[in-house]
Amino acid sequence: GQEALERVVAEGLLADDDCVRLIQLAESGALPGDGYDANAHPHTEHEKFEGLNILDAAKSARDGRLDRAASRLYYDVADRSRGFVEKYFRLNGSLYLTYTHLVCRTALVGAERRDDDELSHPVHSDNCIIQTVGGSAIKWHRHTRG
Repeated sequence: GQEALERVVAEGLLADDDCVRLIQLAESGALPGDGYDANAHPHTEHEKFEGLNILDAAKSARDGRLDRAASRLYYDVADRSRGFVEKYFRLNGSLYLTYTHLVCRTALVGAERRDDDELSHPVHSDNCIIQTVGGSAIKWHRHTRG
């Protein structure tokens, strides 16, 4: 649909080492069903869903439960991505992120499924409000907790 024309996949926003550090952060701090009322299978019973939002990562780093540098990297990458989106789509104003989620999705061993598409849901925008030229806001459907 039209929505797909307003999406982009970007390469080169992170170095390989940064990707490894974010995966390690997620493995250390992601919670089953985070953002989905602790439902570890919000999209399909054939995969386990875990997530870590920026606020929880920062609090856990402050309390010594997560690596501070990796938590800061998470914040910096989210901000870098926000800046990329502003530039790529030539936005006239600032883009404000209200919820950023580092997600781990794991196919369950032995789970029978109908096809490969069943393991995930399509790319989507969460908590996104777009200001149109006329000033009215369009709010897309949210896939996360409020």
